[in-house]
Amino acid sequence: MLMGSPNDIADAKQIVEAVPQAHRQDLVNCVGETSIPDAIDLLGACQGVVTNDSGLMHVAAATGRPLVALFGPSSPEHTPPLSDHAVTLTHPMICHPCFQRECPLKHQACLSELQVDEVIGALNALLEFSH
Repeated sequence: MLMGSPNDIADAKQIVEAVPQAHRQDLVNCVGETSIPDAIDLLGACQGVVTNDSGLMHVAAATGRPLVALFGPSSPEHTPPLSDHAVTLTHPMICHPCFQRECPLKHQACLSELQVDEVIGALNALLEFSH
């Protein structure tokens, strides 16, 4: 399930297009279509959550669901998910954390260099531990 604000619709479209056609029927795209109460209910029903450093990350942490939180220019030292069932990932960079909304060096490597396998591996480890 994909969730986010109306500002995330274009990014969600890219994610959907990257999912192999054979698996798209398993994908639910709720981006731009949920209220905060809906999002809270949906997060609480998830088996696991992958999110960026956001308000919904903190909501997901509060539900106790296994959570992988991706940190780009922000720092898990300052705003970590408060859960024993959460891990944080970022790609170490000399400029991290810069706390800028747009990368001053124009590379966004703190996020773009995170590997999908790393994220999936972290989530799978959490899911195995929670069962």
